[in-house]
Amino acid sequence: MFQLFDTDKSGTISLDEFIAAVKRFANKSQDDKLTILFQLYDVDGDGLIQPQELRDVMRACMEENGLQFAEYELDELTRVLFEDADRDETGSITLDELRCQLQSRPGLYENLTVSVERWLLPPSSRRSGQAKLTSRWPKKLTREYVRNNVVSAAFCFCFFGVQLAVFLSRMEAESQKHIDIKESIDRYWFKVITWQLGALAGKNHTSDGHFTTQDGAEVEWMSDPPTLGLHSDYELVAREFGQLLNFVCAFTAFPVLRHCVTWLRSHGASQFLPLDSSIYYHKLTGWCILVYSLVHTIAHLLNFARLSQGDWHLLALYSFTTHHNIGWVGGTASITGWILLAVLTIMVSCSLPCVRRSGRFEVFYYTHLLYTVFWLFLVIHAPNFWKWFLVPGLMLTTELLVRVCRFFSSNGRTTVLKGVILPSKVIHLVLKRPPDFDYHPGDYIFLNIPCLARFEWHPFTISSAPENSDVIWLHIRTFGE
Repeated sequence: MFQLFDTDKSGTISLDEFIAAVKRFANKSQDDKLTILFQLYDVDGDGLIQPQELRDVMRACMEENGLQFAEYELDELTRVLFEDADRDETGSITLDELRCQLQSRPGLYENLTVSVERWLLPPSSRRSGQAKLTSRWPKKLTREYVRNNVVSAAFCFCFFGVQLAVFLSRMEAESQKHIDIKESIDRYWFKVITWQLGALAGKNHTSDGHFTTQDGAEVEWMSDPPTLGLHSDYELVAREFGQLLNFVCAFTAFPVLRHCVTWLRSHGASQFLPLDSSIYYHKLTGWCILVYSLVHTIAHLLNFARLSQGDWHLLALYSFTTHHNIGWVGGTASITGWILLAVLTIMVSCSLPCVRRSGRFEVFYYTHLLYTVFWLFLVIHAPNFWKWFLVPGLMLTTELLVRVCRFFSSNGRTTVLKGVILPSKVIHLVLKRPPDFDYHPGDYIFLNIPCLARFEWHPFTISSAPENSDVIWLHIRTFGE
């Protein structure tokens, strides 16, 4: 690199030489940059690259692009590239052979040529320990993100604040209920003792379970003591997180109400609500549901283990049967709980980016339709969930009916006039603009291509100007296959 910059062979690089070299790099094509790269690693200048020299090229380019490979992976990659490029099996690679090999791999070819330009940049300074810790901090929790996204940060704060309030209110209610039941039990045993003492003293007893004391007070006999509402702290935790699940499972329907979100955005509600981040909050509630469900399940299992006192048969009756009549509908809380956990695990697993963006979007789409099963069993499982879900459920049902009606209507139907494949895996689609289709800059549309997937709709930002009355432009970056 120094020799390429030192054009006058003086042993130093002047400012003029540096500027001239930078201009030469800026004006050269990828093939020219590859030639420079070849010259840099052709150490002996014989016009050939040896296996070790190719390995040095690969290592430098990986480091420049922030890629990390193990030594054996780098050796294997070098071997495969070298054997494939060395067509004449001479044990060395010429410039033409290297160019042909890399042109068959556009991504690697582009990264190799870009690395030449990166060598012109000054090395990055070493970051302090605090800077490294800050870089690992979640982006949405950084001061810069909060300052630039006040609406989203405030909404997130309120979202978790409401959850905290729900949690504490349920804890207070269950604790007070527990205290009241304990007082009822104490009154019961007081009456039992009083009844027994009265019997010993020969007091008057009635056939309906009452007796009168010497001062004429009537005491009622209770055949069975009241049951203790909470059997352990584990059950208290389970009920607290169950209340949280009531809230988040109902809330998760709001971010996916497309028409409601669009209507709110068109009326200026985006100034107060993070409507453009609706999918993010849907994902966030999904993770909350998964975490809260695991805690809820584990707490119940610990409570069942405590009640069973080492009896595995009794533990199985608590966990997998309706024998103890736990729950709202037919004592099926344990059974429906396992079904809900299985459905939730499938939905979350198939919603991960590694599934959605690897050419298996249909797996995500069809497994996500299990939300109907999830909500149905949740209504059966939780005695109060239907109260939380009543409003969002009606809104979601109404919106689904609107979507079905629009799907079978002719409104919004269009055709693709042209498609152009651009660099970096970007597709430019030109659509015929439907009549009476109005939009504003920054709006997006949901696109469905029936010949590819009849029931799948994907959002894409409109890249054309609203003044363009004939066509709509979309620039789509491809993921998966």
